[in-house]
Amino acid sequence: MALEDDVLNALFAAASGLSAAGWPDFLALLARQTRADSATLHLSLAGGPVTSWHHGPPLPAPDEAARMRTNRVYAQGDLPGLRDRVTPLRGLRSPARGQGTALVLLARRGEDFRAIDGVQLSALVPYLGPALETWQALRQDRRRAARDRDLARDLGAAWILFSAGGQVLDRAPGLEPLLAGTGIRLSGEDRLLLPEAGAAEALRAALARAVPGAAPALLVPSTAPRLEMLVSALPDGPRLARLRRAPRAADLPLQSLARHCALAPAEARLAQLICDGHSLAEAATALGWTLESTRSASKQVFARMEVRGQGGVIRRMQSGALWLTEGQERRPSEGTRPDSRT
Repeated sequence: MALEDDVLNALFAAASGLSAAGWPDFLALLARQTRADSATLHLSLAGGPVTSWHHGPPLPAPDEAARMRTNRVYAQGDLPGLRDRVTPLRGLRSPARGQGTALVLLARRGEDFRAIDGVQLSALVPYLGPALETWQALRQDRRRAARDRDLARDLGAAWILFSAGGQVLDRAPGLEPLLAGTGIRLSGEDRLLLPEAGAAEALRAALARAVPGAAPALLVPSTAPRLEMLVSALPDGPRLARLRRAPRAADLPLQSLARHCALAPAEARLAQLICDGHSLAEAATALGWTLESTRSASKQVFARMEVRGQGGVIRRMQSGALWLTEGQERRPSEGTRPDSRT
């Protein structure tokens, strides 16, 4: 007898990983179909920890589960290590991803499982292992994508996919923070609204001229803060716009900067201002210092960072891994304040 469609659908939904309740929902339906009071799934992958989900009271894996043959349904009388157990049990061990295994355990209170319940559990054999392998592969892909998104966010980069006529077909998840303070926004018709003079016309022209294989067109849709865009054509027709807005050093956590560059907190604040393009006179005003004390502190910053002059501070900070500190939270940029001064 085949599994009911809703159980299979729940299995495939859980494998997609789109919902945190996916595996518990699948186990709940399986328990309902087999009249089990508890259902637990243990996933063990080679070299990794055991991941478990359950519906009802969780069931620990038998001490001798490794001796269970794969793709066979076990009852409490023949489960390794559970021969003396009175509570009705059913267990299935399936291979998953190389040396990994998946273990499904069902338990009931009172009367034993029916024969048909074991048949229903054995019907999982063709699907359980591949479903878990799919779940694991998708989880790894999503983790890779999340790391890529974090790197793009830290470096101030994003992308927009346009049609040849300028409609926004898709965009990077980190686009909105990049546009903050520029006045650029998406309209209700999925169009990019560019308020600076000439920016909209330049974008339309770049989209119209773009052809596969040609050099990308450089646009500056916002000058304060400065936002640059490269527009190129993809082989299948859409236009890809890659955007970058250099992150401000002022948005970096002061403690992270001080630790990374071996600076005192006050010196780190001065380094932030230098990196963002402020002159020493402007930095002195921002810090409430005298120009003489600012010059003296800047020499100490240069020495600690092992660089020469303000340009060395900028190169050291902009070329380093400071912006990629894991888990750091930056302060949001302030409105339309320029990212740097010249």
